[in-house]
Amino acid sequence: MKRMTAIACLLSAACLAVDPSLLMRTHTDPSRMFMVPNVRSVDVMTGFLGGGEEGFTAVAWIRFYPTNGIVTNVPNSFWSIEPARATREGGAELPAIMDYQTVTDNSGGTFADPHYDYRVDTLEDTWQYGCYCVNIETPVDVTVTIAGAERFVAGSNGVKQAFNILGTAADYSWSVTGPTGGATPVKFGFAVNPLVKFYGIICQSSAQDFYTDEVPGGPAVPAITNEWTMVAVQARIDNGTMQGRMAFFTWASEIFPSAWQTETVDVSHFEKNARVQLSLAFFSAIDLPRDFYGMKVFPYCLTDDELRNVRDLDMFEMRRRGYTRWKGN
Repeated sequence: MKRMTAIACLLSAACLAVDPSLLMRTHTDPSRMFMVPNVRSVDVMTGFLGGGEEGFTAVAWIRFYPTNGIVTNVPNSFWSIEPARATREGGAELPAIMDYQTVTDNSGGTFADPHYDYRVDTLEDTWQYGCYCVNIETPVDVTVTIAGAERFVAGSNGVKQAFNILGTAADYSWSVTGPTGGATPVKFGFAVNPLVKFYGIICQSSAQDFYTDEVPGGPAVPAITNEWTMVAVQARIDNGTMQGRMAFFTWASEIFPSAWQTETVDVSHFEKNARVQLSLAFFSAIDLPRDFYGMKVFPYCLTDDELRNVRDLDMFEMRRRGYTRWKGN
């Protein structure tokens, strides 16, 4: 009995001695993450929700390489409530308008108007005839026409090609035409892409001179420089209202907006495969390389203190690895 008690005490002591950064969930544990150096992509991170969340928090660290020129870069974000994950990204397959099947290079037919639900009036003129996802495998060059829009497809035997066509007319018909006039078999099928509304926030850089008042949800902050900066984007749905904001942290400072951006919604939670994306916009011809670290999405809206804790845990891990606060020349 004494030996078992002693072992239990030792185990308890060992648990208490575990570094707190290792107690985080696997997908948000900074010790499992790696810096992505010398990046030139404007896309910082993309994540997808599991469904049923009433809020989320997306976090990423960004640091530019030093320069003698002026570079104005503006972190911006967008997200959806509805599914917005492509099939090739792991999302669901689209219901087919026409099942993938063998036709010829002289085929055609009609289909029903997809009847998009216009949730944003300004998109009606652009998307009113539908946007279609096409799958095709053809050994000869062909022209695909759907809803008045044409697309040339180069022959590539044994290779399935996939692309989108944005309809241009209320002509709900399709055709595949090629040089042999029907003598060549072609595998072909298509579906309609859903029209998804996106919400978002863009920060206001102090280097910008086209604003006078802070936009709710997006604080006025200095452009990200060669100092590590943690960008945190948050959104939450409560009682028919969605609130969103963007906050910034360095190793020594923090900036929150004075208010949340709000919008009325008719849902109570985010759906499975709702999209969350953080990217960069530039007001300069200079495209500097940058470093990314610690990209993660929490399935709820963190409190301010929890955000500070994420910053501290990430900073602890970055220092442990020998990362410096500032990027040298």
